[in-house]
Amino acid sequence: MLCNECLAVCKKYNLRRHLKTAHANFDVTFPLGSAARKQKISSLKSCYERRCQTLFRASTDQERATVASLQVAWILAKKKKLFTDSEMVKECMLASIEELVADEKTRISVMDSIKQVPISDTSNMRRVESLASDVFKTLLENVRKAEVMSLAVDESTDNSDVAQLCLYVRFFDGECFREDLLGLIPMEGQTTGEILFTKIASFFKVNNLDLARVNMLVTDGAPSMAGRD
Repeated sequence: MLCNECLAVCKKYNLRRHLKTAHANFDVTFPLGSAARKQKISSLKSCYERRCQTLFRASTDQERATVASLQVAWILAKKKKLFTDSEMVKECMLASIEELVADEKTRISVMDSIKQVPISDTSNMRRVESLASDVFKTLLENVRKAEVMSLAVDESTDNSDVAQLCLYVRFFDGECFREDLLGLIPMEGQTTGEILFTKIASFFKVNNLDLARVNMLVTDGAPSMAGRD
């Protein structure tokens, strides 16, 4: 409270040494037990609490801006839009607020908040990666809890002509049956049945999944799990 500094090691003797060296005149100016000392300490406490509240508000505003950025990234990813479209979203929001909000003070406040939202192409890319990692983690947690599961595998090719093994999973999460893309496994060379099984077994081992819980495995794509041809 006296100098806004933090000790590297918060020990009683370190604090006493700091007080005696950096603030040697404090006991002289504000004697122990005096009214001046009580008033000074009360004033220091009030200043410290105000600083904490200011930092808390700034942290809360930054958290809200980050959440807003994640919401935009989530919508753009679901719509399969480019990362660079995020800047256009901010421009649209600012233009809409400028026209819809009549009160100037409110309009400026809202527009300033929107400007603080990190929605660039690079930040959007990081947000999508973070969201994808969180979605995959949640999916793995739900699959690990399932007593049994069904798998469907299909082969596709990405834009660099690399064969990808698409692994779909169907399981009961305690409320309803769910189908989801469990993973994409790159394939090199031949794609025999033995190689496919080895790839799937390796994927299950890496992600801590129990292969013994698989009660059905189909190889003609995800539609077969839903009874479609």
